Amino acid sequence: VEMMENVSKYRYANVPNLDAQVVEIPYADGRLSMVMMLPNREGLHSLQTLFRDLSYSPLASTLASLRETELLLQIPKFSIESKLNLRPTLEALGIKDIFGFDANLSGILAGKSAQIGSVLHDAKIEVNEQGTVAAAVTGISVIPLMGSTMDTFRADRPFLFAIVDQSTGSMIFAGRVVQPTWAAPSPLG
Repeated sequence: VEMMENVSKYRYANVPNLDAQVVEIPYADGRLSMVMMLPNREGLHSLQTLFRDLSYSPLASTLASLRETELLLQIPKFSIESKLNLRPTLEALGIKDIFGFDANLSGILAGKSAQIGSVLHDAKIEVNEQGTVAAAVTGISVIPLMGSTMDTFRADRPFLFAIVDQSTGSMIFAGRVVQPTWAAPSPLG
C-alpha cells in the first residue's frame, strides 16, 4: 500500500478513554470530513477494543476533544467497496409486504401493480491525494527533522475511519483498514 504524507494543521488528539489517536481531515466542501481513529497499540485486538469502546463514547464528544495541531499525517491510499443485499435485513425488521405479490406501491407507481424484488446497497470510498484529503493539503511535503516534537499520525497498523457530516455530527460511512503496509510515501496535494 502506498502511503501519503503531509504536514499541516489538523484537528487531532490522543484520546485516553479510547486509547487511540484521532484526526479529522476536512473535505473541500467543508460539509464533510474523514475521521481516522488509530489504536495506540498494534494488532487486531486493539482495533476490536477501539470498536467496542466507541459504542460507549459518543462520536460528538470525541470530536469535541480534538484541537487544531500541526501534525505529520501519514496515511495509506485505500479503496473499499461494500455490496449488501438488504432484503433479508428488512424482512427481519418486519418489512415484508413490499416484497410480495400484494405489495401496495401505488404511491410510487401510480396505477401499476408491482413488487420489490431486491434492495441492494453499494458503497465505495477511495482515499488518495486527489480525494479525501485534498482540502487539507498544501501540495508541499515537509518532513520534520530528527528531534522534532511534532505530533505524528502514522496509520501503519489497523485503524477505523468514518465520513462525518459536520453540521449534524452524523456518520455517513464507516469502515476499517486491517492490513496497511508501509511503502514509500508520496506528498498529499
